Amino acid sequence: MTATMLPFRDLLKPSTPFQWSDQLTEAFATSKQHICESIQAGVEIFDKGRPTCLATDWSMDGIGFWLTQKHCQCPSHDPFCCRDGWRITLVGSRFTHTTESRYAPVEGEALAVADALDSARHFVLKCRDLTVAMNHKPLLKLFGDRCLEDIPNPRLRNLKEKTLRYRFRMVYIPGTKNLTSDTLSRHPSGTRTPTRLHLPDDLTAPSPNCSTDTLSDDDGLPTAMCAAISATPINWEQLQTATMADQSLQDLMLVIEAGPPTKRNLLPVGIQAYFPVITNLTIVNDVVCLGNRLVIPSSLQQACLDTLHAAHQGTSGMTARAKASIYWPGLTADIAATRNSCSICNGNALSQPHMPPTTPEEADHPFEHLHADFFHYEGSTYLVLVDRFSGWPIISQASSGATGLVQVLRETFATFGIPTSLTTDGRPEFTAHATRDLLTSWGSTTGIPRHTTPMLTTAPRQGSNLSSGSSQGTPTPGVP
Repeated sequence: MTATMLPFRDLLKPSTPFQWSDQLTEAFATSKQHICESIQAGVEIFDKGRPTCLATDWSMDGIGFWLTQKHCQCPSHDPFCCRDGWRITLVGSRFTHTTESRYAPVEGEALAVADALDSARHFVLKCRDLTVAMNHKPLLKLFGDRCLEDIPNPRLRNLKEKTLRYRFRMVYIPGTKNLTSDTLSRHPSGTRTPTRLHLPDDLTAPSPNCSTDTLSDDDGLPTAMCAAISATPINWEQLQTATMADQSLQDLMLVIEAGPPTKRNLLPVGIQAYFPVITNLTIVNDVVCLGNRLVIPSSLQQACLDTLHAAHQGTSGMTARAKASIYWPGLTADIAATRNSCSICNGNALSQPHMPPTTPEEADHPFEHLHADFFHYEGSTYLVLVDRFSGWPIISQASSGATGLVQVLRETFATFGIPTSLTTDGRPEFTAHATRDLLTSWGSTTGIPRHTTPMLTTAPRQGSNLSSGSSQGTPTPGVP
């Protein structure tokens, strides 16, 4: 083929005058024949019984894919196991929509997979041995065993939902082995104004109730973005202008478009604080977004804090409102500092505020963590133990004081096992030396919770009801 096309190369030189000759006519006919023979040798009719591979790629210019099937005898089913073992069945590409060209890399690669499956659906819809090959590792988890409700990004969630009717396994191949898809995505064919893949609750879906003159790609601002911008003292144009003037956000946008690195130290120093959320950041009309939240430039952060604190609703209320609309690194600390520096809030605050809550430890098996309450009812003393894993109550009658408590605990532990921890309300019987010595010698810990525990707060009421029923001859569940 190279020798046949040599006369055309000379003709393309600027110094060579363009003159068509009989030699070029013959070379042109010969080259067409070579191309037809190469196509016949490399392109095969689809066989539903053969292993099939769909390789995809996305770039800011376009989307490309090629569908191949295995014709070699290699024992491995990995794509491209040998040079000529996989034959082409279908090839396709298209230009990206203006909005699609601004997708984050993980979103763009997911779009390429969903679009390629839809374009080749007549071949792959009922394919039992289908492999989707791509060169973006984060998609392995996304299209693997991750549930839809665990994907916070609505665009990625919708793209995965569009692939659920296909049966395939996802594999990663380096870009050096995915040259065809890479070439197709960078040199796509077809119209330059393609039909955009419809995503119902996409962040960039236009809302009819919110519009702006600065948009060129959509008819209005996204619905989620309208809700977020309404919670701030700024408008979309101010946010765009401040974002363009913020150098750190400009660096962040370049990283989002190029693809986030896998290590924090590979990011510029000024934007390393964004690393924990870097894979979930997107760009919507020149504004950086984290899901449905707007990333606020430093010049507008104080104005947003003043708006959040306008009602003096405290740290919890300000944080809850901010998590639904805005984001920047250190937002929670800035909210706490704003609240602590407010003299009005400090004057209205309780003189003895509650201690900060702690999250209780999850139990892995029954009777690992117990809640206890020691109370009096109708002249008798009872101990109520509630298992955190199952919610099973144990009610035992005991004598008063720490001695009676220790006796009942010893009997209960001998019957049901020694718990890892015992959560109490801190009354004197639980803090007595005898009780502490028992728990220490048996390897159990005790503590007073700093969180609301329904099991502990309802234990006296349950114990009262069960004890009342027991005194009338009614069987009491859990009473030894």
